[in-house]
Amino acid sequence: MQCTANKETTVQNDTTAALEQMLTGRPSRQQATTAIPAQPARRIRNYKAMKPAKLVRVYEELLTGGEAYDRCLESGSGDPDRDIDVVRCLVSELS
Repeated sequence: MQCTANKETTVQNDTTAALEQMLTGRPSRQQATTAIPAQPARRIRNYKAMKPAKLVRVYEELLTGGEAYDRCLESGSGDPDRDIDVVRCLVSELS
């Protein structure tokens, strides 16, 4: 008996969620919170703290796919293009 009640409740919740999505054009709160998996936040490296020589080396490695590029993908922001833009601005300030 209890299994049938759980199935009916699940069907009712699914129907209510589908109806809410159809009326509002967005998923219900229950669907939205359960559908998005938690991911750790990715952070850009602190390029401002680097000395000029290292900053230039990191810039070249980001462009050519060296160690800095790998670090960006593995444990940094995950977006080498964004890192290149940031480092390019800092390198241009050196001149």
